[in-house]
Amino acid sequence: MGSHIRATGWDNWKKPESEKTVRYEEYGSSGPGAKMAQRVTWSRQLTAQQARQYTLKRVLAAPEPWLPKLPH
Repeated sequence: MGSHIRATGWDNWKKPESEKTVRYEEYGSSGPGAKMAQRVTWSRQLTAQQARQYTLKRVLAAPEPWLPKLPH
């Protein structure tokens, strides 16, 4: 992450209620903007095991799944 990323990392867009219903998560961030100790208290860092669960298939799952065609 570049230095232009604020240390807090996340913004609730002036909707504090979002902090209870939205997942503010990240994994493996690095660079000048990756100041994990200064992130907002309602965000969290994923472990490698947790991050592996975010697959394209699971993220886009629905009653009628949408799977984009990826370039080869």
